[in-house]
Amino acid sequence: MALLTAIAVCLDACAPKHSSYSSFVPVPADGWSKTLVLNFKPECADSLARYDVRLAVRHTSAYKYGNLSMAVDIVNGRGSAVRKSVNFRVADSYGNWVGSGFGSLYQCSAVVARGVTTEQMRSIAVWQTMGGCDVVAGVAEVGIIVSPSAAQ
Repeated sequence: MALLTAIAVCLDACAPKHSSYSSFVPVPADGWSKTLVLNFKPECADSLARYDVRLAVRHTSAYKYGNLSMAVDIVNGRGSAVRKSVNFRVADSYGNWVGSGFGSLYQCSAVVARGVTTEQMRSIAVWQTMGGCDVVAGVAEVGIIVSPSAAQ
């Protein structure tokens, strides 16, 4: 019996605790319209912990701008939102892609919130806000990455 208890404790210690979360949503191949809102519902097991929220964008070499402007609403459990404006620089002044990636797929990311609880981020909405562009082509996926806050 003691051996079975010890095995159960060891297995529980090795089980994932879901201390982080990530999710990516594909963007339609014909482009990301200003009217298309991408929604995320982060799932983190520890409701007492604090988390950092990172916005990530994967784009192809078909993306024809040097930046990508977006709005991010982080909605809490009461329905109130904190809006963040994000402007990714995806290419340098010479047209070379920045961020990570190879071939025709690149990824840029930035922290949009630090030290938030699960109650403060019940849902996250993202949409593109490029001036003069109703639809932008070449964005493959948009995602969020939630990880334990370094400032805990």
